[in-house]
Amino acid sequence: LEFREKRYWEPYYEPQIGSLKGLLARLLSVNPIIKEGFVNQNLDEIWDINYKALTAQPGIYTHCCYRTDKTDVYPYPPLIAMLQDLQATCKKGA
Repeated sequence: LEFREKRYWEPYYEPQIGSLKGLLARLLSVNPIIKEGFVNQNLDEIWDINYKALTAQPGIYTHCCYRTDKTDVYPYPPLIAMLQDLQATCKKGA
């Protein structure tokens, strides 16, 4: 996977992704404004500079949305799948 001119990545392990999912689920459950933004968010846009992030619109964003020199969060397929699953769950409960 090439992302921002880099090819090699340390994978996110299943327990890390599960922990992040739990943290995000809790954040979304206590903050309906962020949840509303996340439910309507295009997840393909969280891996690059993002106008909505820069203008403080509600949603879930990564470092990559704010700075071009950040690569600590990258579009790892299991991470994307977790975010899609969480978003689908939120949409059902919205």
